[in-house]
Amino acid sequence: MQITRVLNDLKHHEKEYNVLTVYGGVSIYDQTAELRRGVDIVVGTTGRVKDHMERGNIDYSGLKSLILDEAD
Repeated sequence: MQITRVLNDLKHHEKEYNVLTVYGGVSIYDQTAELRRGVDIVVGTTGRVKDHMERGNIDYSGLKSLILDEAD
């Protein structure tokens, strides 16, 4: 959530880019709907990103950058 807040704070205007945070404990179906509508940046926990990958919900064909952070 911290990363998403910072990314949203960096926007020059509200619709500059779309950020979606995916994590467990909330509806995967709502997240799937957002992914299908299209997002520019996905921020997520390892487990939930893996869930979406296995379900085919994340399209990597236009991927330009990937950042992995496992600081914990």
